[in-house]
Amino acid sequence: MSGYAGKIARINLTTKTISTIDTSRYEEWVGGHGIGSALFYDITVKEKGLNLEEIDGFHPDNLVTIMTSPLSATGIPSATGRTEVQGIGVHQYPIGWYTKSIVGGRIGPMIKFAGYDGIAIEGASSEPVWIDIRDSTITIRPCSEIGIWGLGTYDAQEKIWDYVAGDESYDSWLSPIGSSGQTTQRPAVLAMGRAGETKCRMACLIHDSGYAAGAGGFGAVWGSKNLKAVSVIGTGSIPVADPAGILAERLANLKEYGPNMDSFTLLDRSKGMLRHNFLIGAGEAFGKTPTNWGGGSMTASLRNEVMGPASCMGCYGGCRGRYKSGKANETRCAGTYFYGQADTRDIQIEATELINQYGFNTFDFYQGVPYLNALAETGVIGLPGSGAEIETDLDFSTFGSIDFARRLLEIIAERDTPFGDALAEGFARAIELWGRQDDIGDASLEDMAHMPLPYWGLPEHHYDSRSQLEYGYGTILGDREICEHLFTSVYWDCYFGERIPLRDFDATALQAVTLITEKMLPHASEYASKEDAMQMMNYATENMYSEHIARLVSWHRHYTRFFKSALLFCDWRYPDILNTNKKDRRGSSFTAEERFIKVVTGRDLSYLDCMKIGRKIWNLDNAIWSLQGRHRDMVYFADYIYKDDFHEEWKMPTHDPKKLYPWVYRDVGHRHLDRAEFDMFKTRFYSQEGWDTDTGWPTRSTLQELGMDDVADSLDHWSKLGSE
Repeated sequence: MSGYAGKIARINLTTKTISTIDTSRYEEWVGGHGIGSALFYDITVKEKGLNLEEIDGFHPDNLVTIMTSPLSATGIPSATGRTEVQGIGVHQYPIGWYTKSIVGGRIGPMIKFAGYDGIAIEGASSEPVWIDIRDSTITIRPCSEIGIWGLGTYDAQEKIWDYVAGDESYDSWLSPIGSSGQTTQRPAVLAMGRAGETKCRMACLIHDSGYAAGAGGFGAVWGSKNLKAVSVIGTGSIPVADPAGILAERLANLKEYGPNMDSFTLLDRSKGMLRHNFLIGAGEAFGKTPTNWGGGSMTASLRNEVMGPASCMGCYGGCRGRYKSGKANETRCAGTYFYGQADTRDIQIEATELINQYGFNTFDFYQGVPYLNALAETGVIGLPGSGAEIETDLDFSTFGSIDFARRLLEIIAERDTPFGDALAEGFARAIELWGRQDDIGDASLEDMAHMPLPYWGLPEHHYDSRSQLEYGYGTILGDREICEHLFTSVYWDCYFGERIPLRDFDATALQAVTLITEKMLPHASEYASKEDAMQMMNYATENMYSEHIARLVSWHRHYTRFFKSALLFCDWRYPDILNTNKKDRRGSSFTAEERFIKVVTGRDLSYLDCMKIGRKIWNLDNAIWSLQGRHRDMVYFADYIYKDDFHEEWKMPTHDPKKLYPWVYRDVGHRHLDRAEFDMFKTRFYSQEGWDTDTGWPTRSTLQELGMDDVADSLDHWSKLGSE
């Protein structure tokens, strides 16, 4: 099995038993999310016979997997360092769906170097523990042995490094006890912080400095298992089909399609976009100015600090930074969004360090902190004795300071006050507890006391559900905010086309639609002609509920379930469809991915083969959600998504289609959905997938077509099998 270590570690924290599973049993699922979902189904549903409607993410029998892919640890660019955590989440509202969170860095490669393709963790320990993996030796150790319970994620990792490495210096070869080989590396550690220990639903897992498994609330899940961290150090290697071919493909891909370091055009344009979106859009709305760095992001282009590039292992992208100050290293994008309203940039950096130490998912706070401040400004939140509706000893008069950020995180993580305990349940549940459901909606310039939670109680990303359709639809039809950026460049070109004067487009509208559609074929051709397939990229309001968009969402779900979740290609790097480093804008996908699979595994998997596997994984996930109680009647957005209640000054000019060329960028920002039309869209989508249109459940014929008769039997047993 080229590309695989050959076994998966199975660790039961209740019984303290450790065993292995032969990876070859799951090779049909390829890796990552595919194997993780198959393991979850096999162990929880088939082996244990659990009723998934009766357990949640805090239940001891919630199986959590940490899975790699056959491309992990091989040198394949943008896939070598990626890993996926899966299990029943606790973050979503009102139900924590079976979900995932991808983390980069070096934890995945180290798992494979230790001899495993993944780790499956079940049960719950009676005392706080951490898992110590050193090649073939796996030990469940009490946290009290080295005093890591109660520590932040950074401090806990350092304690574990010192424990495993002993007195060896960083320039010495290390021979870990229990290992047969040597390494210069410290172990890769995935840890929760104080937020996870107290089971805050927004708690995440942190690896190294700024790599995070942010979504799903897996920090809280680990807290319920009394699991502080998983540490892995490996000295082995991974067999591959064509080592020379890997090197040749890597170098050729970098030369032909990689970033052009002699040109800063793209960086400059991205900087302009980020300034508009995060600094002016967010900063001025909250009373800050761009010079105050009042927006959310601290990416390298905005931070103005001496930096060296950093990447996940094996990637040449260098999208993360290591800074001269050493603060908030390797943290980028959503990881920096916690305290965008800080008084200074330096405070924002310090706050990023704090939230990583506590182990909170930063994106909730990006939307939540200004919401809380707005409530305080209107007197809804106030100090004890103030007569405020919601009392707290958090002094909002210090808002913008580092002391405020520190105290806010402490109050939530410790859960020792009603205010902190409510927020520890997540913003959606806190809003319900406070009886302020009307606050769920678009944040406007005049009325700031709103929290945008469009789907499953999760905060809105920068991709409005009503604008980038496959993003919003894919989220509500799935389990979490998808955070998949396949067509982000097209979305921003539409969304910002009229807002930034003289903005350069990544490609003309016709060029973008043509290239994307050509790349999507032949899979799209299974459902549509080439001409119809082009309509899959038509975001116009009159097309947003059509069969064309249903096909787009279907393609998007199948593609991401395989390439992004099973093979674990980086979301920002693949697919490479519109490549701005190429004059013709034609990227390397999908032939590059086929070649990467070939040189690593020796398997001739065509793009169409991969899409079929993605469809199979997507159907298994929907079967699991159905077993959890999912029904089409539950699949709807928050009420405000169906309303057009934006202030007039936020609306963009409308265009007369008759005066435009057939394919142009049109602003689709701030429109709304029609309830009845979206309900009809669900019917079209379920029909497209071969699911029961009345329930949204998979049917036996569809599952049999995909070779999953046993899944159909399980659904039938629990009365969740869709009618034909």
